[in-house]
Amino acid sequence: MSDPTNPGSIMTTLFEAGWTRLAKVRAVLVISLISGAALMFAGWETLHHYGEHPSEGGVLAPLATRLPLGGGMLAGGVLICIGILAYVQACYVARLEQTDGGDLVFTTAGILRPSRVTLAAASLAPVGYNDGEYSAGGLTVTAGWYHVRVPGRRMPLIVDEQGIFPEPERFRAVLSVPHGHPGTFPTGGGAPRRRRRG
Repeated sequence: MSDPTNPGSIMTTLFEAGWTRLAKVRAVLVISLISGAALMFAGWETLHHYGEHPSEGGVLAPLATRLPLGGGMLAGGVLICIGILAYVQACYVARLEQTDGGDLVFTTAGILRPSRVTLAAASLAPVGYNDGEYSAGGLTVTAGWYHVRVPGRRMPLIVDEQGIFPEPERFRAVLSVPHGHPGTFPTGGGAPRRRRRG
């Protein structure tokens, strides 16, 4: 991938989400948008018609009843759609690379196309970590991630722990990840990947 700001320089890949993880993110995007749209439609219908169905009494319910029900569903649907769009466009990191000058290039998954953020490594605060462990019905799921706070941005960049880390020690160093937290990184079985920009 070329970088018009510095053609011909070398970039080293420190992280890649991988196509399977990106496919899952895209699937979650589609499902969330469908769910959010369905919730908004239900909210709209509730605002305008709740109470009219025979099972609901056959008479349009007072606005004081319809507003919290329908408005709540509408707001929930909007928040779901906005949240997943913001996550995919601005937060979920598909690739992290480092230039030969030391800058970090974060490429997010993007909605229609990837989006890139280039930052000086020194400008970042130490990376945070969430083990992503959830338990329900006797089933435990672990899907950890790193969150990178960027100056001037309210939303962090999210690096999926289940992605591929060709150079784990370098990843730890540039993002100030403590050694052994977590203990291992998937490396993808390949040598460190470098590519020329431009």
